[in-house]
Amino acid sequence: MRPLTEAERRDRQDQLADLALGMFLEVGYAGTTIAGLARRAGVGKGTVFLAFASKEALFLHAAGRRVRAWMARLAPLEGPAGPLAAGILRTLQEDPALLPLLALVHPVLEQACGAAQVLAFKRSMGEELGGLVQVWSARWPWVPAEAWWPLLMRAYAAILGAWSMADTSEALRPAMSGEPDLARFLVRFEDLLVPMLEGLLAQAGLAAR
Repeated sequence: MRPLTEAERRDRQDQLADLALGMFLEVGYAGTTIAGLARRAGVGKGTVFLAFASKEALFLHAAGRRVRAWMARLAPLEGPAGPLAAGILRTLQEDPALLPLLALVHPVLEQACGAAQVLAFKRSMGEELGGLVQVWSARWPWVPAEAWWPLLMRAYAAILGAWSMADTSEALRPAMSGEPDLARFLVRFEDLLVPMLEGLLAQAGLAAR
């Protein structure tokens, strides 16, 4: 069998990562195994290990692909704050796997990955965010350069926080909705997120001019 070209190797990695993503979301990080992925992909375990040295590398590849695609959807958005906040929500909703995946990223980085993997992943994501900052800085030149990174970090924290608050199990929703005291905890993600983002964006000056 001839060796794969670089393009073919990347395609195989991406295909395996997409299959693995479904498993990560179905059974969690711990429940996903290389053997299980190989069965789902219809290949041998060795084929998976030729593409990825470890499950951690596989997960980070899957997460990185999704985040890069999200950054590409964010780049063309325009303000002011209200429409921009709604646009950010839309970019999240366009990929149903993105939010549950983002919720897994930090626990996996902290609990399963070595320092070198964590640093490499964060550098890669920093480059992606840096590209977004360049695009948005040109679009809103009156926003101080030093304001961008804190703004993005706060927006990311708001996204994860709103998602965790709104992520109520479908099995629990009927029981909670029947009790007024518990129904107060049933909040929609968009109802939490959009006002928070709009406030952050307006505070940074994206509502101006």
